[in-house]
Amino acid sequence: TMRVTQRAHRPAAAPRPTAPTPAPPASRRWVALALGCLAVAVLLGLGAHQMTWNMRRSPPNHAAQGTPADESLGSPVARGAHTPPAGVGEEIAPSSSISAVKVVDMSVSKQPYAKLAARRKPLLLRNSVVHTWPAFRKWTPATLSGILGNMSVYSNSHGNFITFHDHKPFEKMLAHPIPAEFTRMSTVTMATLLNTSSPIYHHFSTSVDDLARTTPSIMADVSPVNQFFVSDGGHQINLWVGRAGIRTHAHFDATWNFFVQVKGHKHIYLAPPEADIATYPCLHPHYGHAADPDGVLRARGAVLADVRAGDVLVIPPYWWHDVRTVEESVSVNVWSYAPEYAAMEEVYRLPIPFQPDWRPAQMLDNLRVWTDLLLHAAFFDTEYTPGAATAALLPELYAIRYAHVTRAGLLRPSPGEEDAVRSALVQSLDDVLPRVRG
Repeated sequence: TMRVTQRAHRPAAAPRPTAPTPAPPASRRWVALALGCLAVAVLLGLGAHQMTWNMRRSPPNHAAQGTPADESLGSPVARGAHTPPAGVGEEIAPSSSISAVKVVDMSVSKQPYAKLAARRKPLLLRNSVVHTWPAFRKWTPATLSGILGNMSVYSNSHGNFITFHDHKPFEKMLAHPIPAEFTRMSTVTMATLLNTSSPIYHHFSTSVDDLARTTPSIMADVSPVNQFFVSDGGHQINLWVGRAGIRTHAHFDATWNFFVQVKGHKHIYLAPPEADIATYPCLHPHYGHAADPDGVLRARGAVLADVRAGDVLVIPPYWWHDVRTVEESVSVNVWSYAPEYAAMEEVYRLPIPFQPDWRPAQMLDNLRVWTDLLLHAAFFDTEYTPGAATAALLPELYAIRYAHVTRAGLLRPSPGEEDAVRSALVQSLDDVLPRVRG
């Protein structure tokens, strides 16, 4: 769990032209999906509130949602936005259809790590270079306590931790108060962090690069590490320490993730990017996380990595992962940003020809056309047909990212809602697209 930051909103009434055939490359698909927030904001626009409340009055689709198992706003029953999840902290028996992640013995395979990462498939590496890391012999709760001191943590009573991004538009519309577990941090000792008899769970992670500023020797403990920098888009090294029963809610990242288990044991369930998993939309504080907490276990193509000390799990960009700590664990991971992420940032930096005196409706119309062109360029190889890209992509995008939230009926209507949506739209244009009025 951590607090982060961003924002935005109208179903287009335009006729649906014949949809072109999508272009196949996965990287282009994910650049386009990364633009989903902008596309939905544009196409739902100022009428988003009306669709939301129309959907809200419809009976919830329990079968489509599955059994709720966390505090998610995507759960089909209005049971409180953050009710403690059922069974969190317990290992759920995987479906018989879940196979094991492929194991690669690095003492036999001579392939470079970057080449293994380029496969974009999860791999469990054993007998790898990390066996030379001093961390394996040096790091104990006592030595880590000496390095970390008192640690800032998020805490809850159920062990399931999910990111909460600040200032998302839906945050103001949530039907229930935001629990303290998303807004407050506390300070704990290593003994408290790892205390399995306590009814309170604590989530701790930190940047190794930041730790190195005060404890330079920690970088030597996880060296060599450069072999895990598999892209030119930047990287980050992180340290994770936790007790048995901690769970990191199913989510995806725009990075390659080399996950090194230094101590302990974890089960990591993974599912491919194309898995049919309802996702919190970018307008929601839990953006990038699964609305169905056990959706990864039910997904087609799901695999399980049984990660033990000395193992390195390669998690490709945009693969879903649901991380469950089986026993007291110390882990290090290395993120390398995927090229899709850089492409998305480039797209967001593109200037849009708005005029400063335009009303919001005029901005919407112009942005709708611009987004249609953008999605066509990302998704399709055919000749451009106005409106075809958005007509082809919006229903799927709405279905996997917004419908489950609106069906749940957990957004709060208010008399000033239309004005709130208008304000959110205009502010989004200013915040997400800095040069929008340039």
